[in-house]
Amino acid sequence: MGKVGVVLCPCELEGVPLFNPEALGEKLRGDEGVLPFVHHPRVCSETGMEAIRGFVEENELGRVVVACSKPELFGPTFRKALRQWGLNPSLSEVLGIGPAPGRGSGDDLQGATEKVLHLIEKRIDEVRGRKPSKSQKIRFIKRVMVIGGGITGITASIDLGNGGYEVVLVDRLPSIGGRMLQLSETFPTLDCAQCTLTPKTVETGQHPHIRLITYGEVESVSGGVGNFLVKIRRKAAYVDWEKCTGCGLCLEKCPSKVSSEFERGVGLGKAIYTLSPQAVPNKPVINRQVCRYFTTGKCRVCEKVCLADAIDYAQEDVFIEEKVGAIIVATGLDLYSKEEIGEYGYGDVPDVIDGLAFERLNSASGPTAGEIRR
Repeated sequence: MGKVGVVLCPCELEGVPLFNPEALGEKLRGDEGVLPFVHHPRVCSETGMEAIRGFVEENELGRVVVACSKPELFGPTFRKALRQWGLNPSLSEVLGIGPAPGRGSGDDLQGATEKVLHLIEKRIDEVRGRKPSKSQKIRFIKRVMVIGGGITGITASIDLGNGGYEVVLVDRLPSIGGRMLQLSETFPTLDCAQCTLTPKTVETGQHPHIRLITYGEVESVSGGVGNFLVKIRRKAAYVDWEKCTGCGLCLEKCPSKVSSEFERGVGLGKAIYTLSPQAVPNKPVINRQVCRYFTTGKCRVCEKVCLADAIDYAQEDVFIEEKVGAIIVATGLDLYSKEEIGEYGYGDVPDVIDGLAFERLNSASGPTAGEIRR
């Protein structure tokens, strides 16, 4: 099987030694299965990598254990180098070692050295027992998931789609656009936010390479770079979007008037709603917390007026799995909660509002058509 080489990096950048390399070397030399080690103050440097390469090639090593302070940084570089040197990365290990307790005490340094020795010996045993694994090429899936349908996620999706990539755009709200749709004007041109963004939301919804999954939230991500499996919970809208034509009759006839989340409490909405008249996709959602049918068992007006027979009070959440090669997280921003800024009267005093509520009052498309009212 051959011997296992050991490479140590005390890391001179730490300022205080992480362990005593000389004492550690003496102890390791007593193990017949371990080749006399090499230690270098900076294995992550070019000279450090050359020292390791010389050590490996000179002694014809196939198995190596490297102990360093930052394995998350050095590990990928080391494994790439092993492949270039013709070695199998699965037969080697990069071990992380922390700073010596107390940072400077001779007794603490001795204790840290003993601890590092124990960790190295454990990894040596693991590496000895490994069988070479066959290198596998990563099957890269040429699809990208973008999480977040605000201006950043929309722009990323359009750019990727125009570049020929298939895109899955996920947003937790019923339609895309995010916070920008709630703004009155945008810097630096002071153009209407909806006028600027709506063409992009429409382009996104109609793009042949972009698939929208709105009213959905990512539940889990597994796999790795090039091949992720993402599980998404598609929340029940209580409206069959496949049947819905977006005519808006249900919104018009709904008798429930409630505070609108999109209008940040300064305007009213309905129990069945879309986020805005230009929503993409333009499909309504029922808020079961305020819907009269769900709260009292009566009403069903939206069901009666729906010509497409799209209302489905029994609809449940569904789970969707998507395989993608890369993921872009563009989840944007949120405002402080009422609990966090309640000491200023927010949530209790009607005239204390948040920044987005003020934007809605300023907006020509807002509940007051741009007129500031108390």
